[in-house]
Amino acid sequence: MKKAFKHMTVFILALTLVNCSKNDDGDLTPVEQTGTQEKYTRLTSYSQGSREFNFTYNTNGSFKSYQYYNGTIELANVEYDADHKIVKNGALTYSYNSIGEISTITDTSNGYEYFLDYNPDGQLTTHTRYTTDGSRIETQYKIKYNLNNQIAEIIDYSIRHAPNYFKSSFTYDGIGNLIQHKFEASNNGNDYFESSRTRFTYDTKKNPTYSALYNSGLTNDFSVIKFNQMYSISVGRFYYYPPNNLVSEEFNSNGIPDNNYNYNYYYFYNEDNLPATMDYSRAYGNGETTLTENYKTWTYETIE
Repeated sequence: MKKAFKHMTVFILALTLVNCSKNDDGDLTPVEQTGTQEKYTRLTSYSQGSREFNFTYNTNGSFKSYQYYNGTIELANVEYDADHKIVKNGALTYSYNSIGEISTITDTSNGYEYFLDYNPDGQLTTHTRYTTDGSRIETQYKIKYNLNNQIAEIIDYSIRHAPNYFKSSFTYDGIGNLIQHKFEASNNGNDYFESSRTRFTYDTKKNPTYSALYNSGLTNDFSVIKFNQMYSISVGRFYYYPPNNLVSEEFNSNGIPDNNYNYNYYYFYNEDNLPATMDYSRAYGNGETTLTENYKTWTYETIE
């Protein structure tokens, strides 16, 4: 149960939704500038335990390929159209409407097709998959926004799970970081009961993949484009990519204390204020605690 709740909150939303605007650093992170000459550093790989994951880039700083873990280390190739809109990302393909919004996402690994609809302001409002015969909705996400144009709520409906409705509500801090995820469930879509809350904190240093993500198709930090292992929080088929690095995650289950947990991430930064290594501690409601040193390490290259 503990693992199920974790994946529901940290691996439960990717495209053109909303949240923070693009960082002005562009495709790379500047580390030194002399006259008209500027040097940049970017992530080339990171390791987690014995596994190493590599990145390659196009000349404009967008991802050409990246590796992720799915039982084995897999390679995702990323392709773009003539307008540099992402059209393929591993097994996922993207189609666009006449004004450049993602209208369809297809998962070629299972044949599932998802249809996206927007309001006149360009905000994504529904994300839907139909039954095989097309006769009814199988799963659907409905999205609401706050006054700052941030995703405030996602309601997840599915004929496959019971309860049939899940509601995720989000709270942000003054600079736009997602700091709380409240998770509720309902059998009828009207009367919800709270299942859990998860709170998040961040450092003030730059997420090493953040600029490359924006060069590769993101337009906001909460997105329907899924770059495996690069998001910190997911909700259904929506993914959150923070500009800074996740420092802590506190999960509280309503009525099941043993499912509670606290995760803390301790970063050691290089001279460019980018993460170099990270230790990771876990504390569970049943009293179990662990600490993993050098849980993750990052490698960069400097280019001119």
